[in-house]
Amino acid sequence: MSQIGTGLLIKSAPKFTDYVVVAGTWSEKDNTQIVRTDDGDSAIYNYTTWNPGVDCSCDLAIKTGEVPLKVGDILAELTPGTRSFVVLAASTSDFGGMPLKQKVELAYHSGFTPTAVT
Repeated sequence: MSQIGTGLLIKSAPKFTDYVVVAGTWSEKDNTQIVRTDDGDSAIYNYTTWNPGVDCSCDLAIKTGEVPLKVGDILAELTPGTRSFVVLAASTSDFGGMPLKQKVELAYHSGFTPTAVT
């Protein structure tokens, strides 16, 4: 079998143990910090970046026997990587017979390991 045209990058949403990302709802925004520094006459610019990471949002279906996520919970990715996300916001919907879903906002930064404090 041959392909005609240009191949396009395909990226899948991450997989989690107790939650399933609803198809088409995963979105990521690069939130790497950046600051521009100018010299005295504004002829030289320097850009410094730090704290690389992503802000994410998606809808999650909750597997049977699990509980909805709360703000501050840690959600560990199984594949494609090993990122741990902090839950920044969570709202629950579809009560009364439908599979329970949550709309969540998540954050990940490389170089830090989030820890849930109870």
